[in-house]
Amino acid sequence: MEKCRIVWLDNVKAFGIFLVVFAHFISSSSYFDIDKLIYGFHMPLFFFLSGYLSKYRIKHYTFSLFVKTKFLSLVKPYVIYSILGFSFYCLFTILKESNPFSLQAIFEIITAKCRDLYKFYTVPLWFLICLFIVEVHFYFLSKLKRVYEPVIVVILCCLTIFIFADEVLPFNLNIAWLVMPFYLLGNRYEELKNKVTISSKYKNILWVALAVAYIYIVKRNSFVDLSFLQWGNTTLYYVGSTLGIILSVEFFKKYHTNIKIFVQMGVWSLYILCLHWFFVAPFRKFAYHNESISKLGYFVFGTVMSIFAVLLIMGFLHLRQQLKYKRNKR
Repeated sequence: MEKCRIVWLDNVKAFGIFLVVFAHFISSSSYFDIDKLIYGFHMPLFFFLSGYLSKYRIKHYTFSLFVKTKFLSLVKPYVIYSILGFSFYCLFTILKESNPFSLQAIFEIITAKCRDLYKFYTVPLWFLICLFIVEVHFYFLSKLKRVYEPVIVVILCCLTIFIFADEVLPFNLNIAWLVMPFYLLGNRYEELKNKVTISSKYKNILWVALAVAYIYIVKRNSFVDLSFLQWGNTTLYYVGSTLGIILSVEFFKKYHTNIKIFVQMGVWSLYILCLHWFFVAPFRKFAYHNESISKLGYFVFGTVMSIFAVLLIMGFLHLRQQLKYKRNKR
């Protein structure tokens, strides 16, 4: 593990990626709308964190170096895990004695539009291409005067909200425009935070009030799923997501932990994102064909499976890391 990592950031990423896995496992249960509360902010949180971490690279990297870095960290994993996921799909389809090869499916994977929840194992990978598009957009925006950045971000958001809201565009372009405010917020968060002064005796009351406000707003809004361009009421979506992000970030800034497994979960969050659907897809198929399972039973089973999936993926990654270390030592 890298020595220069920021512990609270890894804590937030660990929290966020577990919510992603957890929400995907329990999303059919709707138990107390917990999935709705998670979907209300969990993906905007990752765009925010990417913006928060982008300041150095955007400022000091040339465009070619910046794109190369992001290509290797985002597009390369997308290609690798898309091939892996589609290979699994083809294998299982052939075993069922049917033809797995569909030009439409291949086109959807190439353009990062694949959303078939039960057939493919590539569903969560849309985030990687979407983030790559956001990063490249923002690199160009950062070269303009700072006052123009929020203006152009709002214009791009409006393009999605008012013109391109019906269907996901190739490479998730309109989703990228929709989430750019969170990336911008992350990029300027410390600067904006320093302009706000809150008396220490009111802070706890404020955090409770913000948490209550978040729950109320998310409950009022319809179900949010960015991968399908579902965000409900625009005002409720942006306000609710922003509250969820701020609450998560400030909580872990104050109460971060050095527990190795939790920190490592944040370090490996991208791999967990890419691999967890191999567990979610069969679980959802099982739940889909067993309608007799109660919401509580589905929720409990989904919770156990979430923990199991994360620990198994981390165990595999740890083993791979140890084998790589031994190879390099020879």
